[in-house]
Amino acid sequence: MSSGSTYQSVPTSSSLQFSARPKFSRMSWVDITRIVIFAWAFFCGILAMALSADAISFTTGFYKETLNGNAMAVAVGVLTIVTIPPMLVVDFLRTGAFTSMILVELSWLGLLELLWLVAGALAAANVSNFFEGTCDWIPHSVGNACHETAATAAFSFLAFLPLLGYEILILTLAIIRHTRGAPIWTSSVKESFIGGINGSQTAGTTAPQFTEAKVIDSSAQHPYPPTATSTPTPPHGYPQV
Repeated sequence: MSSGSTYQSVPTSSSLQFSARPKFSRMSWVDITRIVIFAWAFFCGILAMALSADAISFTTGFYKETLNGNAMAVAVGVLTIVTIPPMLVVDFLRTGAFTSMILVELSWLGLLELLWLVAGALAAANVSNFFEGTCDWIPHSVGNACHETAATAAFSFLAFLPLLGYEILILTLAIIRHTRGAPIWTSSVKESFIGGINGSQTAGTTAPQFTEAKVIDSSAQHPYPPTATSTPTPPHGYPQV
């Protein structure tokens, strides 16, 4: 290395800043809310389906009739059980899956909400009309079927309300992000809200930051060896000998 160039700073290990956090190691509050609501909807779907199936087994044998509220709850419960867990698992294992897109998720959850609302309304109507608004029947098996139908209506509404609240939340946040120019509709909740409402952090690690090593050429400032300077000549020249 020439003597005319010196380093002002040299990059060392302290000048490299790495983030050792794995990708999506921290879930946002939106993602946690999503998991909790999906788990609750799955739980309500299992209970509503089981209660309705038992009520159907009684009414078809005793009355030779299947109540439409119970039948609807069984169908929606099956749809919820076979779709909600795969949506979470696929989103956890793979980034950018079609089922994880916010537009697809909002559309499917909107359909499930509507179906659960219809199931709850039909089951409540069955209690009011078919069982005449009371479950004090003899034999007790009829009253038991009435209680199961009423519980089906309750769990149907309990599945509908949290899903509706979650969809309103995601739709509101997505509209806010869309107005800020973010491509929100084809991304997942995991990607879009990991950094909160104001931004996303889709990169798994922070890129290393290097401290720039500046090279200062000392010969440009202080030339070496020094150049010869000219001696000023008198106005009338030097005397000649």
